[in-house]
Amino acid sequence: MEFRKVEPGFADMARLDNLNREAFPPGEYVETEYLLERAGQGYFDFWALYDTPGFTGFMVVVPHGDLAYLSFFAIEAGLRSQGYGSAALQELPRIYPAYKQLVDIEMTDEKAGNNLQRVHRRGFYLRNGYCPTGQFLSYFGGSFEMLIKGGEFELEAYKRLVASLNVPEFKPVYFTKADFS
Repeated sequence: MEFRKVEPGFADMARLDNLNREAFPPGEYVETEYLLERAGQGYFDFWALYDTPGFTGFMVVVPHGDLAYLSFFAIEAGLRSQGYGSAALQELPRIYPAYKQLVDIEMTDEKAGNNLQRVHRRGFYLRNGYCPTGQFLSYFGGSFEMLIKGGEFELEAYKRLVASLNVPEFKPVYFTKADFS
């Protein structure tokens, strides 16, 4: 798996943009141009993923402190469930060797129309070495579970990462399941 920085003039921008639009629902979708602009300002790393078939997907990773937060991750629809996503996740520690890998995923919810997809996504990350942190958050109308790989989760470190993004409308609410017991 090869990671290439996405920068202005990126050759596969149309494919990346189409994948971005297809992979993320309206509440989670962020315009590709905005991602490109913010990456250019140093807020995060914007990666295109390549393997034998060529362009396979993309990632947005926020390195901050000792965390590498996987903010966006998508594999081309026709290449999913063929090992490309796992290959990309296995490459992250090579690119970010001194970082714990962190991701948030939609919480499983039997009432959600896409619960089966959520269950599969959670299983995918668990199979790839991520562990539940016991920490959850909600933002932009959704609730998410935080998973980590490579160390212990520290909520204060994540809060510093969020503050570093300088996105005033991103105001996550943090909770644990014990908060609702």
